[in-house]
Amino acid sequence: MTIVGITINSSGQQKPVYWERFDQTTPPTPLTLPNGVSQGSANGINNLGEIVGNTIDGRVPTTPLYWEKFDQTTPPAPLSLPNGVSKGNAYGINNLGQIVGYTINNNLLTPVYWERFDQTTPPTPLSLPNGVSWGIAFGINTLGQIVGFTRNSSGQQKPVYWERFDQTTPPTPLTLPNGVSEGNAYGINNLGQIVGITLNSGQRTPVYWERFDQTTPPTPLTLPNGVTQGNAVGINTLGEIVGSTIDGPVPTPLYWEKFDQTTPPTPLTLPNGATGGFALRIADPPTPTPTPISNICFPAGTPIKTDQGSVNIELLDKRIHTINKHTILHITRTTTLDKYLIKFEKNALNRNCPSQKTIMTKDHLLEFQGRMVPAYRFLDYSDQVKKVKYNGEVLYNVLLAQHGKMEVNNLVCETLHPENIIAKLYTAHYMDHERTAIVNQLNNSLQTRDLSAYKDVLSRLSKTTF
Repeated sequence: MTIVGITINSSGQQKPVYWERFDQTTPPTPLTLPNGVSQGSANGINNLGEIVGNTIDGRVPTTPLYWEKFDQTTPPAPLSLPNGVSKGNAYGINNLGQIVGYTINNNLLTPVYWERFDQTTPPTPLSLPNGVSWGIAFGINTLGQIVGFTRNSSGQQKPVYWERFDQTTPPTPLTLPNGVSEGNAYGINNLGQIVGITLNSGQRTPVYWERFDQTTPPTPLTLPNGVTQGNAVGINTLGEIVGSTIDGPVPTPLYWEKFDQTTPPTPLTLPNGATGGFALRIADPPTPTPTPISNICFPAGTPIKTDQGSVNIELLDKRIHTINKHTILHITRTTTLDKYLIKFEKNALNRNCPSQKTIMTKDHLLEFQGRMVPAYRFLDYSDQVKKVKYNGEVLYNVLLAQHGKMEVNNLVCETLHPENIIAKLYTAHYMDHERTAIVNQLNNSLQTRDLSAYKDVLSRLSKTTF
């Protein structure tokens, strides 16, 4: 469970931040901003750790941003904007990488949708109701359902719900309590639960809609003692909610463990020197995915020669390390059905080849006398090549954009082929439950030698958009 948002220092500067989890002792960590930029906001995070937000000039959003993941060294990349538009904001991202937000042009805010992050494709406007030209899309779930609000010519704000992205169907207003005519919808989870605010005579009340319909009004969330106004901005599938107080000179970021009408929220910790902040989005906890079965890999501790030096395979970082000037796409984690691995003692194939004991799966290919040969073939070549018992530990391999070679203790070994089934599992976009189902089917088909089920997995992967 991770939270993103903003902190505000005593000078009023806003910094995008990341809370690893909720507790009352650990402050958030700043996200890196582009060179020359001092203010920004982190507005949305998905289960993959992808983050979206924006740069800020004064109090105005300027450039929509995308962080591939949280770290303190890699700056975000700008999202594309339509021709003639120079300002915008990315506010929500789902587990498929679809992004929503808004563009700003001549003070007109238009709700928009990016199919995924890239630096060339501009977003597409969402439909608005007849007579309405102003709106914001704040949240999107993995079903493609979107929430936000519109503003009419009289300045009234209405919380709205788009069933999905298209350019023809306008959103539908969410129901408001009796006597209340304005509000905003900020966040929606994969269960369709929505959080936002109602506006009544300028009073902002955090609220919760159990789901979208046009008859059931939202229910207010409890606020801390002495606090009369607040925002509910993000909700995950566990029902955990984040937002902020509004009372006082600066906001306080808040965390509700779940929706009810009796338990007040708890403030999130702020960094030293920060006077306030907003918690804007909360991700679902990671879902453990079963480890897929493969037969081409190395155990942890195997040193890989990179352009930056020798690094143990499990510690390779695709943001830092390259192999023969090629970018690393993924470090795969698998197990094998083989009962044994192949161990090459030092000097087993030639002087200093390998330079130290090296272990790999029996089908891993390595170069010998100009040919690529599976490891098990060397059992009859040298008495310094032996079987060692496999104990079920996780094994690793390197996936490059193209099938290539890497150096392991002076042995030239293959990298994972991009057409390998494990490579496709890592490069395809899946929801957590979809990936788990595919890995379970793959593992079961291999364990039971069910060729039909295995072919079905291959067929599903071949139809996936990468």
